[in-house]
Amino acid sequence: MEGGQIFTSVHTKSGTQSHSETAVDDVDNNLETDPEMHSVNRGTRLQRNALVVVTESEKGAEAATCQYPGKKDQDRYTVQLSPDTTVFPHYIGMFDGHGTSVFAAELCASQMLQQVFGKDRANDDTPTPIPTDEAIVKAYRSLHDTVLDMVKKHPRTGTTAVTLFVGRESADSEVDTCKIAWAGDSRAAMISGDGKVTQLTMDHSISSNQNEMKRIAEADHTPRDGLLDSPGWAIEEQMAMERGTRARAGSFIGRREINGREAGPLVVFAHSGGVSLQVSRSIGDALAARSVLPDPEICTVQLPKDAYARFVVASDGLWDVYSTEAACRMVMDIPDPAVAARKLSLAARSKRTQMGRTIDDITVIVFDVNSTHSRTSKTGSGIWATSGSHRHSSSGEKCSIS
Repeated sequence: MEGGQIFTSVHTKSGTQSHSETAVDDVDNNLETDPEMHSVNRGTRLQRNALVVVTESEKGAEAATCQYPGKKDQDRYTVQLSPDTTVFPHYIGMFDGHGTSVFAAELCASQMLQQVFGKDRANDDTPTPIPTDEAIVKAYRSLHDTVLDMVKKHPRTGTTAVTLFVGRESADSEVDTCKIAWAGDSRAAMISGDGKVTQLTMDHSISSNQNEMKRIAEADHTPRDGLLDSPGWAIEEQMAMERGTRARAGSFIGRREINGREAGPLVVFAHSGGVSLQVSRSIGDALAARSVLPDPEICTVQLPKDAYARFVVASDGLWDVYSTEAACRMVMDIPDPAVAARKLSLAARSKRTQMGRTIDDITVIVFDVNSTHSRTSKTGSGIWATSGSHRHSSSGEKCSIS
């Protein structure tokens, strides 16, 4: 990155912030950990062509977020670390917005946690277990409905979502429970103490997810209410007639046209000339096909009590150019989450440029749980050793990859 700057932002419990500008080459030696760091919700526009690194820590848990905003700057996230996970879990939320407005992503970043636990419980000391699947689905749907209610003000706004909750059901529990929910193509992966890489989410992408392709194909494709009587549809029909084709009022899977030729990945169209999305699930997108749902898939992983694990949660700015395995291998032996997040963000930016791809928003969150246990010893290969073994549990088909 030529001419770029690093902005290291520290968000404390009191809500104050401190900023320091550091040369990129010096950042590894200047990132510090403050025991008062607790949570952050990034909802303001960042300086373009600049990295922003934010770090938080709380009693054995450490998280770092590195953002490299592109032209649209629509990635939003929330990190909230808990001092006692038997009372309230650690929470990570990643929301990659799309469309002409960032409203959906900002709404989810600011409201998801309250929606999951209830407005009166998100910040109190009432003992709160890991949320139920039903509570998470209800929260996703509620935020989706809120975006739809604002369709006149924000007609083209939507967002992917990944939400991660890590906690302990009780003080005497022998496992730490990690619950991951997602809609769209932002992704979460886990590196366990023995070096095993597990992709926790399966992208809701028309091009790569055969289950979603099948679901879309079998879904309701009837025209949206009012479409056939709208002036825009009359224009679309006229344009189709001039091309010698027929306008399609219902939703369908196809490819966008560039200079009169189909190109790019498969997308789901709301109708001919209508909104088209590469993702098959999202929050918002009021004008998308009926088959584009806000309902998340959910995966549950259990770790032995106090066992180390590293989570990498990121927007598709990273995953478009790096596989889950490659990204995780790149940072599994970097102790500092901030340095790891920065490395992935810079690597993704550089690779996108080399491949001639658009400079998309890049947000990478690296989150270590039980981090004090991870550095007591190392194997010969540099992978952190922990006691116990990794256990992966699922219910039904909710865990896409085991």
